[in-house]
Amino acid sequence: MGHYPVLLLYVPFRSTALLFARNYREHSHYCLIVAMRALYVETRLLPGSLIEALGKGKRLREDADYYDRWSEEGASFALKAAGDFLKKAQELTKDLHKSPR
Repeated sequence: MGHYPVLLLYVPFRSTALLFARNYREHSHYCLIVAMRALYVETRLLPGSLIEALGKGKRLREDADYYDRWSEEGASFALKAAGDFLKKAQELTKDLHKSPR
């Protein structure tokens, strides 16, 4: 996993949970980002900045895993972005369970 926080691993899983809540599943991290934008950003359930951070986190992880390029600054960004995303996704999943389908 390169040198990036293990917390980054949970972001795609939480994102996938949000897609499952809408009866979708992703086929790649790219598709996950596109679907999150369409289902949650365009409907104003999530701020676009969180999805942009998800994309940047994906690129940072790929750089670390495949090219051994990483930085403390990138790791700090990824950790903060992951925490922000997880907090908002947790709120959304609670709201989704409360609302009728």
